Amino acid sequence: MSSPTIAITQNETGKSSKGKTTKTEDQKHAATLVDAAEKTTRQEQEKGETELLVNTLLVAESQIITRTVASLIDYVMFIVDARAQLKGKSISRLQFDPWAEFQRRSKGGPTQISMCLSIAKRSALLDPENFAKLPVSLIALYYIASNMSGSEISTRIKDGTINMDLTVEQTKTLVGKGTKTSKKVKAATKKAV
Repeated sequence: MSSPTIAITQNETGKSSKGKTTKTEDQKHAATLVDAAEKTTRQEQEKGETELLVNTLLVAESQIITRTVASLIDYVMFIVDARAQLKGKSISRLQFDPWAEFQRRSKGGPTQISMCLSIAKRSALLDPENFAKLPVSLIALYYIASNMSGSEISTRIKDGTINMDLTVEQTKTLVGKGTKTSKKVKAATKKAV
């Protein structure tokens, strides 16, 4: 009887495969690292492109002059468009949110942007036929938009309650907000477009 031979398999590196990583596993790990590096590079490139878009929008925003209702509504629609372009493009791995960055660096800041988004929800305020009847104040338009329904706004425009001579204080009284202005709105007023 002959004795059985024990064969120890060796991998491509010549080492025993028992308890050791193989070259194939090392290659898989290296490929994973390369993929992660490429993904990070793509995300950094995307961040750079998105930062350029944010900067372009901020320059455009700085050039908007708001001295008429039409120009205020143009500004409101500009903010809506900027949000559409930037929202959802955040890169969490790089901790970059272009919409938050735009709001932070905007000339009116997050509060004013919030006001614009509230105004944009009321079609009666966006109707060019009503521009001559609306107050030339982003804050007054905000109080109207955030405290009245669309049909109530239309009715009040038609009966003249909402008119171009309406002050912020009168608007607040009209919508039942009293005459105190919040600190955030005061700060937005100082930055107002």
